Amino acid sequence: MKMMQTLLMMLLLAGPAIAQEPATYTRKYNGKTGLMSLNGSLKAGAPDAGKTFLLITGITFLECDGKGLPKKGFRETLQTIDDATTRQLQLLGIAVKAAGFTYNCNQRSYYYLSDTADVRTVLETFYRQNFPQYAWQVHMRPDAEWDVYQRYLYPAMTGNAPLPPLE
Repeated sequence: MKMMQTLLMMLLLAGPAIAQEPATYTRKYNGKTGLMSLNGSLKAGAPDAGKTFLLITGITFLECDGKGLPKKGFRETLQTIDDATTRQLQLLGIAVKAAGFTYNCNQRSYYYLSDTADVRTVLETFYRQNFPQYAWQVHMRPDAEWDVYQRYLYPAMTGNAPLPPLE
């Protein structure tokens, strides 16, 4: 009984952390499989008036299977690159990650920013110094209404989303 109480307490304490994990969905787009990792907790506050710019950034990789998804041995590397990119943006203190999308040998992460100053320079330097073997992309644009999140990224949860923009 004591073991069961301990286990229950651990699950209750871990519950909020588990709930904050992004949900991952597999979707078909144009006959190819795409993987969407979505921060659904942002939906209630969208649009966030303090974060009015959209950043789409990521890499193109060659280590993909015939479906355009990362090969099994490369998935961890891809996650490491994505985590490192998120940490770079967290250091600037201006970004919230909305989603990640892997499709057709491309990985893109979608962030909402409060400011775009220095973001391009920081990310270009980061990719060039740490991952020079990959082609990388950095695209920013105003999106005060969070149109991309609400029209393309969040609807992936319901299964009726169009292909999200890759740039």
